[in-house]
Amino acid sequence: MNLKLLFIVGMPRSGTTWVSKMFDSHPDTLYLHEPDSVNLLDFLPIIPPPHKNVRLAKYVDSIVDLDSYRVRGKIPVFNKNYYSFHMQLYLHLITYLFQFYQFSGLKYPKIDRVRTKGPIVWKSIESLGRIGTVLRSIENCKAIHIIRHPCGHISSIIRGEQLSHYKEESNADMGLLKLLAQGDEAKSHNLTINKFSKMSRIEVLTWRWILSNEKAINDIRNDKNALTIMYDDICKFPYDNFKKLFQFAGLSWTGQTESFLKKSISKNTDRYYSITKSPLDSSNKWRTELSQDQIKIVSELVNQSSLLTPTIEW
Repeated sequence: MNLKLLFIVGMPRSGTTWVSKMFDSHPDTLYLHEPDSVNLLDFLPIIPPPHKNVRLAKYVDSIVDLDSYRVRGKIPVFNKNYYSFHMQLYLHLITYLFQFYQFSGLKYPKIDRVRTKGPIVWKSIESLGRIGTVLRSIENCKAIHIIRHPCGHISSIIRGEQLSHYKEESNADMGLLKLLAQGDEAKSHNLTINKFSKMSRIEVLTWRWILSNEKAINDIRNDKNALTIMYDDICKFPYDNFKKLFQFAGLSWTGQTESFLKKSISKNTDRYYSITKSPLDSSNKWRTELSQDQIKIVSELVNQSSLLTPTIEW
């Protein structure tokens, strides 16, 4: 693989799509939306053993050529330097046709790799536990790990369940916790799958947040090619923090990016998956959605972890 990779990863409802679409707004990047949810990484566990290395170059090559609407059709569509004028028009057309009519026969074209100068942006909510393995296994790879305030993450998950966006989420959580329970992070908290099965929904979601993020941070500790950032910090100072992220990724700040950022924070919408919203309203919505008892439970558990930072304000 002769392309660069920017791996953007975090838990669901942590701002990964907004951050990733910001990188998509750069005219030299190729954005892939959760390709590991389409082309499954069956040969690599969700929680790999520590220091495991695998051959991922062929996998990354395969996801670059995916023609799936789910991976390539996340709006808005941005102009790219590696596409001709007519190809750009075609991509705009089929993306919006897919969006509104769900035509199944149209496929996305392969990119011209010779003309692609920027990194592949691989956005994932599946592979937070794989972040260390991805960094060690792929050359020319940088990773951005996004953490959202635990109450913000949890309240958004609960809202999504109430809106029926998730199916059998509780069972999925217990499956993930069963894997996390075998790791050093769970053992350090004296946690077992039997203990998880007796917890409330709020406790389960909190421990899932703690253990998943502790695992990721432990795996990338002292790695100069990895950066952990709080979603809530980005919401407070979006321009400053996005420019720092672009600098970390080795990308210039373009007019197209400036325009998209301004648009994404200038309007507010209640749509669950929208990337156009008031950042501070989004960051603080949990304060009116969770009860004081729920916030207390989350706070007490997070205080037992290594993840307490000045940004996590109660």
